[in-house]
Parts: sequence; structure tokens; C-alpha cells
Amino acid sequence: MRTVGRTGMSVNAGLAGLAAMALVVALVSACGGGGSRSSVVLPPGGPVVLITKTALPTSVPETGGSVQFTIVVTNAGLESFTIDSLTDTIFNLSTTPCSTAATTVLAPTQSYQCVFNQTLSGTPGTPHVDSATVTVSNGSGDTSTVSDNATVSFLSLTPDITVTKTALPTSVLETGGNVQFTITVTSHGADDVTIDSLSDTVFNLAANSCSTAVGTVLQTNQTYTCSFTQFLSGSAAGPPHQNTVTAQASAGTGTDSASASATVTYTDVLVAAFHPSNSSPGANTISMQPGTVSSLDFDVEIRVTSIASFFGAAFHVQFNPATATFTGFDATGSVLGSGPGTLFFANPVSGNPGEIAVEASLQGTGAGLPSASGLLLTLHFQATGSTAGNAFGFLPTSSRSAKSCPTAGGTCNEIAGGLTWSGGSLVVN
Repeated sequence: MRTVGRTGMSVNAGLAGLAAMALVVALVSACGGGGSRSSVVLPPGGPVVLITKTALPTSVPETGGSVQFTIVVTNAGLESFTIDSLTDTIFNLSTTPCSTAATTVLAPTQSYQCVFNQTLSGTPGTPHVDSATVTVSNGSGDTSTVSDNATVSFLSLTPDITVTKTALPTSVLETGGNVQFTITVTSHGADDVTIDSLSDTVFNLAANSCSTAVGTVLQTNQTYTCSFTQFLSGSAAGPPHQNTVTAQASAGTGTDSASASATVTYTDVLVAAFHPSNSSPGANTISMQPGTVSSLDFDVEIRVTSIASFFGAAFHVQFNPATATFTGFDATGSVLGSGPGTLFFANPVSGNPGEIAVEASLQGTGAGLPSASGLLLTLHFQATGSTAGNAFGFLPTSSRSAKSCPTAGGTCNEIAGGLTWSGGSLVVN
């Protein structure tokens, strides 16, 4: 039996070896010349066998990809040989199409080829390397063994994400209000990414709809969105509410993170306050006094004080419409009563939103009130902005009057001398 690597050879063996070498050169040239990674065993003695192992592609993402391996065994000698075994340092070839290699007989220049696929994943910088080894023998019992390897590298994945966070509304009253926060995570990279964490500097996102973020896989330009509502309150004089969300995502061993913030400001709670010019009016006075206040809604009560035989009054109220709006009136609790013999109205003057025409009086021929003191009627307003002093007053004498009727069926007289009209002012802060 002759084996590869035996020193010395006969003249005939030498001639056969030289012929085999010529055949090998021709085969190598046909396979691509000196650029081939093939392995070949040359004479003296033993079969001349050439093996190549290739991988396609030669690189895959670190998270994994399919690779096609091709093994080619070629008889580069002048005599036939039989493939005794074909093995691999990594893969079990008996479970692949390469299981047919053993016992295959190759005549000179003939080749055996097998192809199989494997899914590979790994760490960038640490390539996959595996080697295929073939052992062949000829009819004289001489054997040759050769190997070739294939290398597959792993490509680093590069996740690329952005995050946005919005608040709606972006301002609430300092007494508090609900705010809806919306978080959006977007993947911009070429590789699929997995959201590994989503956290907030203020809120526990695991306790709301954003708890579904972790584990979400995003393809290119895909987004993950979640929304939740929180009640916020604070001081308008203090810092605004601000919270920041941070998302972290990965693709293979690569990671990326991004953050975004949302800001909510607090607005002063404006409260209207009506201040009368005279909070303790004397006799024969028609005055404006503060009524019920609810935030920006406020009432102005028109009151009479110690007016004898009072039958009614008609007048115009003037104010600055830039900071207040007239919203209506009512006569509930009026000293004039609420029977069919009374008349009440209060209407804006056309073309002048800051002027109201008012009348409150008895009707018919009855006598006036012996001595009227109390509420005449109530005017309703709403403040529309902050003001340090919106003056409310009665227009001059030409547009106001008050009457007294001492006796039923008698003459009603205009109350002129000695009647005082007293206004006030609005402050909103």
C-alpha cells in the first residue's frame, strides 16, 4: 500500500506523477487559477485529490441568516479513486445531501459536488470557520486526505430610533386638569429592532398602556405609539411640569436610545371680584353691590336704600367690554316682588357692548313701596381677562330716572334731588 507523503518513487511513478501535476495545473487553472482556496495533494504516490468548500453569502447579520455551503471533490490524478469519507468540523454531513459522498468513484477529472444550507448567527469579530475533509483511496490501497475551509463573518446591526412625546393640552389651570401624553417610538434603520425598555422620569409607564412597549419589534419606518392620561396641578408662579421619556432598542449586539420631553404649564386661576364704590350706602341711594362669584362669573346687585314711596327706576349701566361680558339678569328676590304688576328687563344697547339698558318698576296705578330697601335686580357678568380695575357706573342723569308714587291713583313723581347713584369696579386676578 502506498500513502501520501512517502519519500522516493520509481521512474514509472515519477513519470506518472509529472503527468498528474500537469493535469492538476490544468484543473486549478479551470477553477480560477491561483485565487482558488482549494487544497490538493500532489504525487509522489497515492491518489491526487482536490477539495473546495465555499460559502454563499460570506457574511450574515449577527442575529442570523441562511448560508449555502458547497463542497466539491475533484480527481486531479491519472487514476480513478473512491471517496472513503467526507466530514466537516462543524456540521454532520450525514444529514445533508453530502451523505452520498462515501463510496462515490471518480475517474480522472471527474468531480463530486454537494450543497447544503445552514442558519448561522454569531458575534461580530468572531467569524464562523468550518473545514471539510475528504479521504480517498485507489485500487492499490493508497489513500489521500485533504481539507478546505469556509469562513462566514457576522455583521454588526445598527439600530436607529427616535422618540417623540406630546402633551394635550400644553397648559392647565393651576388648580389642575387632565393631560393626555402620547409617546411614539420610530425605527429608521435597515435592521429590525426590539424595544428593550421604555421609561419616564415622572410616570410609571408599566402601569398604563405603554406597558406593551417592551418586546415590540419594529421594522424600518415602523412606529410604536401609546397614550395615557394624567391629572396635573401646580403653581403658575412655580416651574412648569416637565417629564422625559427614554426608549432603548437593540438589534443583535447593537443598541440605540432616544429621549423626548413634554412640558405643561400652569395658568393662573382668575377670580373676579366686584368692589362697590360705597359698601354702606345711605338713604335715597341706588347702588351696585357685589353678588355671587364663581371664578370668572360674577353678579352685580342693583340695590335701593331707604327710598320712600319707591315705584321703580330706569337707567343705563356702563362698563369696559374688554374685560367683561354681560350674560343676563334675574329679578329673584326683588323688593318690587314678582307679581303681574312688575316690569323687569336688562338688555345690551345695540352697537355698544359695554352698555346695558335696565328697568325695574311697578305697573298700574298702585302706590309705591312705603320705604324700599333691598335688592332691585341682579345683573350677571363673566370676566374675560385679567384687569386691575374695570369701572362700572350709571350713565349721567339724562339716561336715568327713579319715581315715587305716594298714593294709589295719585301722581308719580320723579325723584330728583337727594337721590344718589353709586357704582363700583371689577378686579380680576
